[in-house]
Amino acid sequence: MPGNGDVEKALAGLIAGTRRVKRGISLAEILRNIATLRHKLGGLQEVAERAGLSLEMVRQFWSVRNLCPEVMKYVTQRKLDSVDVAHRIAKLGRQDQPAVARAYLEGVLSSRDVRDVVSYKRSHPRVSIESAIASVSRSRNIKHYIVLLEIARSNASEKAIRSRISEALGGEGVVSLDFAGGVMRLVLDKTGRRILAERAKATGATKREFLQGLLR
Repeated sequence: MPGNGDVEKALAGLIAGTRRVKRGISLAEILRNIATLRHKLGGLQEVAERAGLSLEMVRQFWSVRNLCPEVMKYVTQRKLDSVDVAHRIAKLGRQDQPAVARAYLEGVLSSRDVRDVVSYKRSHPRVSIESAIASVSRSRNIKHYIVLLEIARSNASEKAIRSRISEALGGEGVVSLDFAGGVMRLVLDKTGRRILAERAKATGATKREFLQGLLR
C-alpha cells in the first residue's frame, strides 16, 4: 500500500496535470496518479474530493485505462493527448479502438468525428468500424438535424430510449445518439428528419414533443 509520501506526490501530479491549460505530463501518468490515490483513499469520489476536482472529470481520466495496448502506446507517447478523444475511443470495443485512433492521428477524423463514430457504432453494432469511420467522414458536408433534449427527469434508461427512437423511426436516419450531462443529443439525416416529421404529424405533436414522449 502506498505511503503518505506517495499519496502526496500522486495528488500533486494529478492537480498539476488537470488544472493547467497546458499539461506537463501524459494522460498515462495522470491515470497512474489516480490509481495510486484510488488505492489509498478508497474510490474515485474520494480522489475527486481530495484533489478538488469534479467526479465526472476524474472518471473521464480514469476511463483511459480501458484503452487497448496499441492505443495506450499513443497515449504514453503523447501522440494521443486529448482526454476527451481518449475517453470516447475507450467506449469502443478494444478491437475497434486502433482504427479510430489512427484515423484521428492521421487527420481523417476530428475530435467531433470521433464522438460521432462512437455513437454511430453503438447505433449500428453490426457495421464494421471502417464503415462507421467512412460514414461519418462522408456525412461532414451533409446538413443534419440536431435535437438536444434534457433527460434528467426521464425514468427510461439510455438503452430503452435508444430502442424507442430506433423503433419510432423504423431504424432509419439516425446519424448519432449521445447522452452526456443529463442531455440527449440526437442527430438525424434528411431521411430521419422526414420520418420524424411524419410520425409527429400523425400524433398531432411537434417533432420535439414527439421525441419528449419517447423519453417518459
